[in-house]
Amino acid sequence: DSWQRCCAAGVNPWDGISHEILDSQQMENLCAQHHDLIEIAHPFMVRLYKFVAGSEFIVILADKRGYIMDILGDDDTLSNATRLNLVTGSGWMEEKVGTNGVGTALKLQRPVQVSGPEHYCHNVHNWTCSAAPIFNANRQLIAVLQISGPSRAAHLHTLGMVVAAAEAISDQIRIKRQNRELILLNNRLMEIFQTVSDGAIIINNRSLITQVNPIAEQIIGRELLDHSIAEVFEPSRHLE
Repeated sequence: DSWQRCCAAGVNPWDGISHEILDSQQMENLCAQHHDLIEIAHPFMVRLYKFVAGSEFIVILADKRGYIMDILGDDDTLSNATRLNLVTGSGWMEEKVGTNGVGTALKLQRPVQVSGPEHYCHNVHNWTCSAAPIFNANRQLIAVLQISGPSRAAHLHTLGMVVAAAEAISDQIRIKRQNRELILLNNRLMEIFQTVSDGAIIINNRSLITQVNPIAEQIIGRELLDHSIAEVFEPSRHLE
């Protein structure tokens, strides 16, 4: 199916080199736009790279259009990758460079491994690509994680590692969004807490006052923060 799509798109099977490369300003904009995603994904990329370091593999993060945003790997492998323009800022859309991990995973929206002559273009027949999509909290595809290396070292376990890392990144994205929403909700609640017309006090499990609004301190007539609730409302005070 992928080869048929490539043929219909007019991809040159003797090419396989990315000719879609962002300039420095476009790359800066791309990284700024996906700052949170890159920040979350990079530690997982580092862990993946530790598994394959020294084995001629590289780890790649591309956006939902197929442009590489981050790349890690052995120096020799990165040098070989530059011959195909497999570098940050290069586009690896299936309709431009043929069947490949990033581009085909984007088309299918599911994990895929493309090895050796399974690639549509001859120039990448000595590579193997294992790629998995990354989804946001709304289950929208936002990026692709890939491990690429020599086709002679192709192994299904490689795809499994990429899938696990991609799912972990997706989970972290959802957690970060939930935390952000909780912070916003907490800030809103604190605004209400500080501005209600009644006195309000929050204590912890040790009976210490941790939050108090201005009205409560006006009613009690003293500073309350960090004091024990028993100290403020002792029986003798009520009897008076």
